[in-house]
Amino acid sequence: MKGFSFELLWNSESRVDAEADLDRRYQEMLTAVECNKRDEFSFQEDERRILNGEGCASGKWRLQHAPDGTVRLGSLQADGSYNWMQPIYYPPILLDLKWHVVDTLPMD
Repeated sequence: MKGFSFELLWNSESRVDAEADLDRRYQEMLTAVECNKRDEFSFQEDERRILNGEGCASGKWRLQHAPDGTVRLGSLQADGSYNWMQPIYYPPILLDLKWHVVDTLPMD
């Protein structure tokens, strides 16, 4: 008589460790953005600077010109990349944030 052969498909403990590591790296990226900031300014000043070709950031958010001339809003993702979108309007949460100049990033 033969017995069952069990195969490990999912380990709940390794998943928790991986999520904690991913969250730690995300927090480190946010800290790096905030540590490298220069002068801070309002969203209105941010819009003016973006129109002049500069990139601006505040926490996980980033605004810059795309190669096609439109303004793009990026949100920092857990893997370190930005999720870019062309906003129809700016979410109200962005209007009260303090922004600072950052280097522009390449967009796909």
